[in-house]
Amino acid sequence: MANLYFNAAVDNDWATLGNWWMDDAFTVPANSLPTSSDSVIASASIWSNSGSEPTMVDFTLNDPNTVYPSLGIAITVTGNATFNGYSSNSMVFEPGTITGNATFNDYSSNSGGFVGGNATFNDDSNNVFGGTVNGNANFNDYSSNAFGGTVNGDATFSNSAVNDFLGFVNGDASFNDSSFNGWAVTGNATFNDTSYNNGTVSGDANFNDYSTNYSGTVSGDATFSDYSYSNGTVSGDATFSDYSENDGSVSGDATFSNYSHNGRWLGNGRVFGHATFNDSSINNPYGYGGRCDTATFNGGSYNKGTVYGLAVFNDYSYSDFIQAGPYRADLQGDAVFNGFAYNTGPIAGNATFNDDSYHQGASVVVSVNWWPQWGVVTGNISGTATFRDRAANKSAVIGTLVLAYEKGINGSSILGVV
Repeated sequence: MANLYFNAAVDNDWATLGNWWMDDAFTVPANSLPTSSDSVIASASIWSNSGSEPTMVDFTLNDPNTVYPSLGIAITVTGNATFNGYSSNSMVFEPGTITGNATFNDYSSNSGGFVGGNATFNDDSNNVFGGTVNGNANFNDYSSNAFGGTVNGDATFSNSAVNDFLGFVNGDASFNDSSFNGWAVTGNATFNDTSYNNGTVSGDANFNDYSTNYSGTVSGDATFSDYSYSNGTVSGDATFSDYSENDGSVSGDATFSNYSHNGRWLGNGRVFGHATFNDSSINNPYGYGGRCDTATFNGGSYNKGTVYGLAVFNDYSYSDFIQAGPYRADLQGDAVFNGFAYNTGPIAGNATFNDDSYHQGASVVVSVNWWPQWGVVTGNISGTATFRDRAANKSAVIGTLVLAYEKGINGSSILGVV
């Protein structure tokens, strides 16, 4: 096994013996072309091969004089192909084709070339202009997959690496540190640390730590944990836990647990399917967004947003009226209150109160001609209000009031306030 050195002393043809040397000072000419047991170190472009396709252990293309050397022929490496400086595996007369694995360092690129195995991109290297990695790829530092770069396997992005404009990952992708997806992942994706999605994930996505679905789209289901955040679109179902939040839209169903919440900024946080709130989760914690088609509230969760259809409140959950902009808390459909649940906001439809639940108006600050004034907002029920068991009414009912109580102690009846 020997190291042979290529410097294009005669031309840029692999098969020209006069281009090959035994030492890196180019003082001892090679006696033969590299064999499968040799390794190659090139410092000039290799654009043609008038001989047979070569096989070697390792291939290295350096750029000692910043002359942008490139590989434009097909080679097979049993070890690894490494590109340094501004070198590239690229399309010149023919695309550079590597059967095996490759590593790109510094400002090197797989620019229109093909890597049949796995590839690693470090520093400011990139996979661009039709460059293809047929296996898996790791992108580190400030490297990128963009401008027609394609990874057919799985891809991992770390540090500040990116899958940017016109970058395609046809397998699964993992984004770590401050990396981001700016274009397309065909498979599933996982976002960790402060990474974010500003592109499209065709499969499912997991968001952990402080990661964000910034303005991207997840076509499948999405899971948000820790302090992760969505300001984009989830076309499937979504699960939010810990302190995560939704300020985007969920086309399917959404489940909120722990201290997660739906809606922070004006009009944001939209669930088009059914929303389930558990534990201490919140719909619209600040009174500016949080809108759901239908919703169920369990545990100590509560609503300060808008539910357009049926809303069910169980355990110690509640709907709390606040006046804050166009998306103030209200229930526009029917509502059911069970357990110790209660309501202080308006209900446009019918309402049923069971167990120890109750309905009570709220005294709040309202704005009149931009001047805050104290006013009493009764939290009216416009439809039929039905009170059962030990439920109580402490506010106004515009519609029909139905007292369906059973007789209490000593045969007494419990009456509400009309």
